[in-house]
Amino acid sequence: MDQSNNRVEYFSPTGTYLGTWGTSGSAAGDLASPWNLAINSAGTTVYVTDTGNARVEYFSPTGTYYGTWGTSGSAAGDLNGPQGVAINSAGTTVYVSDTNNDRVEYFSPTGSYLGTWGTLGTVIGNLDHPNQLTLNSAGTTVYVCDVGNNRVEYFTPTGGYLGYWGSNGTSPGDFQSPYGISVNSAGSTVFVSDTIDSRVEYFSPTGACLGYWGSAGSGNQNFAEPLGVAVNSAGTTVYVADYSSDQVKYFTAQ
Repeated sequence: MDQSNNRVEYFSPTGTYLGTWGTSGSAAGDLASPWNLAINSAGTTVYVTDTGNARVEYFSPTGTYYGTWGTSGSAAGDLNGPQGVAINSAGTTVYVSDTNNDRVEYFSPTGSYLGTWGTLGTVIGNLDHPNQLTLNSAGTTVYVCDVGNNRVEYFTPTGGYLGYWGSNGTSPGDFQSPYGISVNSAGSTVFVSDTIDSRVEYFSPTGACLGYWGSAGSGNQNFAEPLGVAVNSAGTTVYVADYSSDQVKYFTAQ
């Protein structure tokens, strides 16, 4: 996601440039500060959070425009600065972190409103600036980066609270603004980009810290505000969008 250039670029797994789509604007197919994307398991549809336009747009894998949903507001089905997006493996439900409304909404693959959960706060189950989210391959658990509360919360597919982990700090298992999250296909490891701490941490599905890598800097093993994180379907490679260095770095999965 090339946010500042208002476009999506796509590459081979080792970074060979393949193509791009998107231009700045508000017309159908345009983008304004796009934040995140998700691809259905069939590989036929790419969902993009068009953050500045308060909507989700969806495209073919090479950028053919298919459709859009969302309008700015706080009513059911509205969006306000949506950032995270994920789709379950069955391809039946799209989850959107409605960031400025401090909630998660979920929709059909073509944007029919299905439900919502979350409200601003600090107690368990509340959200504060939710960002990237992801599901396990079984579709039983939704993991949400609760950025303002420096934690990860996890829920049932309809928003039933299951648990959380993390607190503000720099020790292993702590976070400072965790923005990105991804779970491997086996459901055994959850990767989280701990943005201000300039590292990626990885956890069990219920939040036991298994390890981390990275530190602040410009070297190959360093990060400068890592935001997005994704693991390939084989579970062998972790890709990290390193925001302030304008790079994507990839690593062998732990």
